Amino acid sequence: MSAFNHLLVALDLTEIDDFLIEYANSFAKKLEIPKLTFMHVIQIYDLPDSVSSMFEELEKPLAEIIRDEVKEKVERVCDDDPKTEISWVVKEGDVAETIANYANMHKVDLIVMGNKLGYDGDGISNGRVARQVKSSLLFVPNTSQNAFNTTVTNNL
Repeated sequence: MSAFNHLLVALDLTEIDDFLIEYANSFAKKLEIPKLTFMHVIQIYDLPDSVSSMFEELEKPLAEIIRDEVKEKVERVCDDDPKTEISWVVKEGDVAETIANYANMHKVDLIVMGNKLGYDGDGISNGRVARQVKSSLLFVPNTSQNAFNTTVTNNL
């Protein structure tokens, strides 16, 4: 039995998502984590009317479109393992605050976040999440290789 019961993976719809999904799936299987949640936070900004009007023309709400995209990405990697409950969550708001609130409210044991090295502002949300949660955090750099399977197998 794992010390972790609920793992939350923060996704941002960039190229690192596929790696984080694969990494979290491997992690959950090897450590038999019963609950795995994938989350994307839509950042709310004051948009110009010309941009806001584009969202009104969508057939479905933006959150639903993003949820479907996250679900599709996750389903490509994660198989139906009866030992792990998988869910998808899309929220609106400040990224760090929303992730922290969700993690604290849903008793998340471990948050997995990408760490994009070499980008402007890299780590700002990660640092803010770290200061607000009771959960453990795992920052996976965008330059990482998926050596997780070998490492965990050799150490268990």
